[in-house]
Amino acid sequence: MGVFIFIYIAFIGIYLITNNKIGRKREIQAVLCFLLLWLIQGLRHSSVGIDSVTSYRPYFESLSVSWDSLFDFKDSFANFEIGYIVFNKLFKFFISTDPQLFILACSFISIAPIAWVIYKYSPNIIFSFWVYASFQLYHFGFSGIRQSIAIGICTLAYNFIVQKKIPVFIALVLLASTFHTSAILFLPAYWIYHKLNMSPKMLVVYILMIFVLMFTVKSVAITLVSLIFGGKQYLGALEESAVPSYNLLIIFILIFISTYISRNEELAKLRSFVLMTVAFQTLGLFTTHATRIGYYYFVFFALAIPYAIETSNLKCKGLIRGLLAMILAIFFFYVNGGGYLEVIPYKFFWE
Repeated sequence: MGVFIFIYIAFIGIYLITNNKIGRKREIQAVLCFLLLWLIQGLRHSSVGIDSVTSYRPYFESLSVSWDSLFDFKDSFANFEIGYIVFNKLFKFFISTDPQLFILACSFISIAPIAWVIYKYSPNIIFSFWVYASFQLYHFGFSGIRQSIAIGICTLAYNFIVQKKIPVFIALVLLASTFHTSAILFLPAYWIYHKLNMSPKMLVVYILMIFVLMFTVKSVAITLVSLIFGGKQYLGALEESAVPSYNLLIIFILIFISTYISRNEELAKLRSFVLMTVAFQTLGLFTTHATRIGYYYFVFFALAIPYAIETSNLKCKGLIRGLLAMILAIFFFYVNGGGYLEVIPYKFFWE
């Protein structure tokens, strides 16, 4: 757990070192925060991260390094998507057979796009990284490699949503779906960002919609997943039984409501992604793992929460930011301290 305590201390140190810098302050903050998160995730021990240990590392290690195997895309090890298979083969054939370097590369591809989007669009870079590190997404990246790469690619696609470059956006989402099929659920993001009415007048409407969704989400989700994906790959997660999870859903709803403290136009568009995250989180009322399909929108909490604070008319923004940072850190250790995804206890690869 010590390494994650170090992350928060390091964030504070980066803030103190760079706060009074003029010129390239944002670049320095983004690079330092990215390196911190990337190296800790990428240099983890082979025993850290349950899916990484039981599936992704063994698959990479099992691949044959030969010209014949390079063009054999039949996946007999696991039900992986073609993009992930090709990535594994190309990396092992052309770059390195070392699984530790492969993990380091996967972490880079997962985190670098998020770091770049934070650098380009966040009103408070260090606080955005703090939010990103505190919720499940960064922690999830230690285990769920395929989806983490897909999330990174979809986050990169956000830049082309803002720039209204539809072909590039669609191409990136389709690329992400070759790593994890669920990424296709980010395709509506372009319309959601530009067209969905997120004005304060609609708040009550959206709260009522969330309330209705809580009672209908299972049947709706099964119908949509069957239509979009087919087969049993994702239906199994939707049909599993689990103890309903209300805590995170309540937190997300409160975050959604709190974004209305500001009338900033950019925040209003990001608010639509927060709403989508809330909608997907309602799946947690009947299943444990299906909420992960909402991670493609969840990542934008790292922009929406800082925007809500920085563009509001609230006094004592520094105090509010500090209190929220403390709450987020406590939340991280409360959720993950017990060994969720077998990331904690953490070890570096040389230990």
